[in-house]
Amino acid sequence: MADIEKMKLDMLEMRKHIDGDIPKDFVSDAMAFALMERCKPLFKYVTRYAKLCGESNQILPVNADVFNEYESYLALINRAVSTRKVFAKGLLTVKNRFKESESYPASQYAYSLGLAISLAKLGYDLPLRENAKEYERLKTDEAYFNAEVERYLKII
Repeated sequence: MADIEKMKLDMLEMRKHIDGDIPKDFVSDAMAFALMERCKPLFKYVTRYAKLCGESNQILPVNADVFNEYESYLALINRAVSTRKVFAKGLLTVKNRFKESESYPASQYAYSLGLAISLAKLGYDLPLRENAKEYERLKTDEAYFNAEVERYLKII
């Protein structure tokens, strides 16, 4: 199965170089799931932050730079072939809210963060339905995971 995925990526990369056409959704579900696992600390951080804002009814100081480490992962998850991409959409919405925090009353800010986090959670809670072997390899082989991330990033 991994060989088929590699061939698909090679074809997508060639297609990009030949006619500049980048398909909208091309990241395998196994890779998206592995990337989401790597984004867990970010998800936990924004969830805790939103909870604190809601409980205090205040817009607490936050730095959107916390997302920098996860930018490439979120960009790839956002290109997933499955609906798992809503995980990235939710977290990217949180990032935008962080940047626009001064534009909202505290209660509306906390509510909008909660909605975005709920969207991300929907993507995270989806079960892995295919390519379980590929996911296990991505999860356990760091060199392979990093090489595959680089291959995917070349396409976007």
